[in-house]
Amino acid sequence: KKEDMSSLAKKVRGTFILAKDHVIEQTKRNRFQMIWEDYFKDIDVILMPTCITPAFKHDHRKFKDRALFINGQKREYWDLIIWAGIAITCHLPVTNMPIGFSKLGLPIGMQIMGPYLEDYTTIEFAHLLSRKIGGYKKPPLTYKKNKI
Repeated sequence: KKEDMSSLAKKVRGTFILAKDHVIEQTKRNRFQMIWEDYFKDIDVILMPTCITPAFKHDHRKFKDRALFINGQKREYWDLIIWAGIAITCHLPVTNMPIGFSKLGLPIGMQIMGPYLEDYTTIEFAHLLSRKIGGYKKPPLTYKKNKI
């Protein structure tokens, strides 16, 4: 149904896109790529969250039936990829790295996004930052009750 604006419904509609609509969407992607290209003339990398929430207990139900509760609000599982979508849309390289733990002891990650085809830039930045913050730290085997 066109009025269903859930993430799943939008994804399903996207699998049946017409060729002319694909060209329109590709043109939009190209515009975004040009904007990022211009932005990265002055900036080496952008730091942003990997995910909208720290790690959480895995939900084994069908993907369409899964939901997250963040700060008491129900969120669709598809919302997990919001931050990754920025790089995916424009084919920009991203290196993910752990940066610490939440108050509950759950791992928190950060993604380092760089200019098109400059994978080495994001990898090298992650390497340098890892040395600065003390490298990888193994998460605890147990954690406090996850109330997310």
